[in-house]
Amino acid sequence: MRSSRIIRSIAATAAFGLVAMPGLAAAASNTLVSYASSWRVLDNGTDQTPAALPSATHFAAPTYVESAAWRTETVQSGKVLGYGDNTRASFPTQTPNLFFSPTNALPNTNKYITTYFRQSFTVADASAVSALVLHVRRDDGIIVFVNGTEVARDNMPAGAYTSTTFASSIIDSAAEYAEQTINIPTTSLVTGQNLIAIELHQRDGTSSDITFAAELVATTLDAQIPEAPVTVLLSLGGVAVLGAATVVTRRRAAA
Repeated sequence: MRSSRIIRSIAATAAFGLVAMPGLAAAASNTLVSYASSWRVLDNGTDQTPAALPSATHFAAPTYVESAAWRTETVQSGKVLGYGDNTRASFPTQTPNLFFSPTNALPNTNKYITTYFRQSFTVADASAVSALVLHVRRDDGIIVFVNGTEVARDNMPAGAYTSTTFASSIIDSAAEYAEQTINIPTTSLVTGQNLIAIELHQRDGTSSDITFAAELVATTLDAQIPEAPVTVLLSLGGVAVLGAATVVTRRRAAA
């Protein structure tokens, strides 16, 4: 059990007086989406962006209905989703599991620009989340949505965009696997089921590879539960007192 806050009150006998001890506070980290997890993926070159579809039916909306073209891809531990450069760095892609054309046949100089990812996760109490952070490995740029609302961009131009909008710059070599940290507003969360959706954009249609893996971590304060009282020996003014008091300890439940 992790303790987020400890509140102690010691009630002594009248002869020994009243002793109060200050409370302590700490936060618990809760992984909502792990790196090694399963994503729903669409990589067929279609336009599923908010610019192309009504707000309730674009790919990032919780009410979006996935077509048969969507499938599940699972990120293996220490790896990423993608294609190309399969043995690079310490985060090689699995046997190519994302597509740049119907067959992934080379040569190809007109590859899909945007790939879509969706994953649901559960939050026990949205009001208890004090911080939300996305860790992501991406090549090249991403746009992030939570529950249908855009919450962040990384290496993407500002303003209006489409499924053919290029990332702002080329991400190459070790940078393709370097972890980026993006702060996400906690106001995007709801209690219960939530949806994170991410667009991955290429820098151009001739790029040799793409990379994707992500982790979502929340900082939370969990509900308090009472614990059994503990009897301790009192000491007043540095002098041991032959008496005892009851320490009532409250801890926050583990995330």
